[in-house]
Amino acid sequence: MDQPKVALLVHGFNVRDNGLGTVARLAPYFNVRNWDTIVFRMGWMDVLQVYTQNKRHAKRLAEAAKNAKLRNNQPVVALGHSNGCAVIHLATTLYGAPIDRVAYVNPALEKDLVPGSAVDHCDVWYSPSDTPVKWARYLPKHIWGEMGRTGYVGEDDRMDNHNKQDDFLVSSKKHSDFAKAEKLTYFAPLIINQLVYGL
Repeated sequence: MDQPKVALLVHGFNVRDNGLGTVARLAPYFNVRNWDTIVFRMGWMDVLQVYTQNKRHAKRLAEAAKNAKLRNNQPVVALGHSNGCAVIHLATTLYGAPIDRVAYVNPALEKDLVPGSAVDHCDVWYSPSDTPVKWARYLPKHIWGEMGRTGYVGEDDRMDNHNKQDDFLVSSKKHSDFAKAEKLTYFAPLIINQLVYGL
């Protein structure tokens, strides 16, 4: 019997519950599809710690992806929220994380950034009313930006945008409201089905 595929779930910054209130809430939706999940814990970080610790966490994430690939010999995907998307970006571009597909949910990333070349596809789930990422672009010398408001802006055909505020039957307008119970049951299957399509 084949080993389950693996999904890495990466939470944002200023989170005191290691993602239990956001990305970890998607784990059961992966599990019913016979995917294992690893909730990648980074602990609480403020803005200064994001500057000093993101690369360290990205290196750890790349190691986790490599270990999952070696252990299961199956596809590995990553789903990030907010700063978790920045950590995934660094893991795939700087540290060669063997991640096959990526989902960015309200990413705190510059709008033209793309994941590393090992990534086959990236879905960007954004909300034009997302306020926190509006201010993220003003941080100096940082990859944070407003992709969570604008979607990806560029020419890389691996990137697909999904406006979760305006283009679906349920509207997700805020930075983290996709994880609220009434929205989660709608968006979790959409996000996950897009992420694992074809794997």
